[in-house]
Amino acid sequence: MLKRNLTFFESFLTLERGLARNSVNGYVSDLCCFIDFCTANGITEPSDVTRDLILDFLGERQDSFMEAATTLARKLISIKLFFQQRFLASDSLD
Repeated sequence: MLKRNLTFFESFLTLERGLARNSVNGYVSDLCCFIDFCTANGITEPSDVTRDLILDFLGERQDSFMEAATTLARKLISIKLFFQQRFLASDSLD
């Protein structure tokens, strides 16, 4: 279910937010990494994503020095945008 919503998210970023193609690609790439992390942890439904899961994802990437702080901040913004949209409204992240 999470991966299926990437297409809607990409359209939202392009049409409603008017972002450039490179920006859209960056946000979608960030979300693919997060969705892969979710899937590896047995999470496939948006309603099962919790704040703790997001923090675990970011913490794991920070602890392994995979990405700079600015990249992690962008990933968090991507995740927030994804879950704030109408097609993925979720009380678990409030």
